[in-house]
Amino acid sequence: MDSYSSKKELGIKDNKAIKIKSIDGIFIKNFRKIQNQELKMGKQITIVSGRNGSMKSTLMGLIVHPFQTNEKNVFDQKMSTEFSEVFKLSLEKDDKNYLYNIKMKIKEDDDVHKLEEPVKMYKRSDRFRLVPSGSGSGDGFFTLPTVYINLKRLFPLVEFSEKDVNSKIVSYNENEKKKISQFYESIFGKTSFKNFDTYEAKMGKINKNPIGPGGTDAEYDINSISSGEDNLSSFIQTLLSFERVKEKQTDSDLLTGLLAIDEFESSLHPIAQLNLFEYLLDWSRKNNVQIILNTHSLFLIESVLKKYKDIINKEIIALNFITNRYSRDLQIYQNTDYKFVKEELTLTSELEHEKLPFKIKILCEDEIAIKYVKSIIGTKASQICEFISNLSNSSNPGTGWKSLKFLAKNGASLLKESKSIIVFDADVKDTDLKDITTFENFIVLPSLTDLKLPFEKEIVNYILSLDESDEFFMKFQPKSQFIQQFSRYKIPIDLANISNENVKSYKNWIDSESVRNINKYRNFMIKDKKNRDRITKFKGDLRSIIDRVLQENGAPPIFTE
Repeated sequence: MDSYSSKKELGIKDNKAIKIKSIDGIFIKNFRKIQNQELKMGKQITIVSGRNGSMKSTLMGLIVHPFQTNEKNVFDQKMSTEFSEVFKLSLEKDDKNYLYNIKMKIKEDDDVHKLEEPVKMYKRSDRFRLVPSGSGSGDGFFTLPTVYINLKRLFPLVEFSEKDVNSKIVSYNENEKKKISQFYESIFGKTSFKNFDTYEAKMGKINKNPIGPGGTDAEYDINSISSGEDNLSSFIQTLLSFERVKEKQTDSDLLTGLLAIDEFESSLHPIAQLNLFEYLLDWSRKNNVQIILNTHSLFLIESVLKKYKDIINKEIIALNFITNRYSRDLQIYQNTDYKFVKEELTLTSELEHEKLPFKIKILCEDEIAIKYVKSIIGTKASQICEFISNLSNSSNPGTGWKSLKFLAKNGASLLKESKSIIVFDADVKDTDLKDITTFENFIVLPSLTDLKLPFEKEIVNYILSLDESDEFFMKFQPKSQFIQQFSRYKIPIDLANISNENVKSYKNWIDSESVRNINKYRNFMIKDKKNRDRITKFKGDLRSIIDRVLQENGAPPIFTE
């Protein structure tokens, strides 16, 4: 059976009686910033990664919480995950009903079925409820041992005083004792825990059960163990608890349980992280426990992607990366490559911008403005942008500023959706644009004087304002030859009234010059130290807008440090 069926379609009456073979994942229909996304589980280990705030821990909670059990751990505590352990919701902000489906393979006699059941989460008075299937007879929590470990939130042993830490007898058989010693040796490569003692640490409401080196040959004791060794106590105690459940099972084909590990790399150096991962990979296979963990460790992710490519392809290991890189809402990407992960977690400039699935659109008034903008912002920014000056695709060259303003005022959502930025010519007054209130991604080209001239007049004004001995004329041609050209196109040599002159004659002169020459004149003007402040400000402002548009669409910025 390829598709999933509901409990009702399969004729199942009671969630508690369902025999679970594996958890395949969840489909989130609506949960905060995630809409219609799937998190897929590996047959043995599932890795979840993403930046802070991408709801990694919460998604793990959505997977482990719909299960309850009467099975007990080595400390005689139920192996179920409480709501408060994994969810921190706001009574004010989380005011919507959330919904997701949990997918699993189940066993009925000798048949295997694919089951998909809804799970609702909603606020009721001053608390939240999570309800699998519904509120009818036979609905409710499924039966499966689950443990949720948050290593970062474990209260470190170093915070306890010596009087808070006391010996405690925990009943381990000889085989379990041997496994504890081998576990520490496998992860840290040392035999300090060949003999060990068990402890109880209490301080107020905080209670933990660390393991420390023991015996007369021990080089140090419980008061000197590292944070990593301290955290491993929780791991091995949990693993042994699942093993005890496994020993009691009469059907070895069923799932023993589900282990969730939050902040997997906490207090562990890179090699210890990989050693622990490999230990768990082998352990999960032997004991039929599915493991889901989240991590920011680039070393671990890179090592797993390289070393276990084959079993990733066989869905034994699954990587789920959560990001809003290409959308406003969070999306989940399965088994992506390491380069993608590194760029997202480090926000480095390794992103191959030409491979972005979108380009930022820069809307300008004409081709002259486009070239002006490109020459200022540089190649790096220009490569990720598409420049447009004719919105109507008509024979008319360019788009007037009033049309661009109309679009900014009335089409803000369209502009944002199309990842667009508007660049107005320098002669557009600030007062003309002050009523644009719903769209912020626009900017005005710089005027190199207070006259606020369009580029055609700007370049002529610049040339005529230079002294005859300026390097500009030595590099290109004497000032007298420029004056002769301007006169030919009826451009006044007297600059006093340039603001009021018709721009057409200036455009005619530019059209008569070779594109190469105009580019040279423009670039020289831009680099002139007299114009540096105004050019630099425009360049920085436009790059900031580009970065903002990238971030709004889930891509890392390329200019912000």
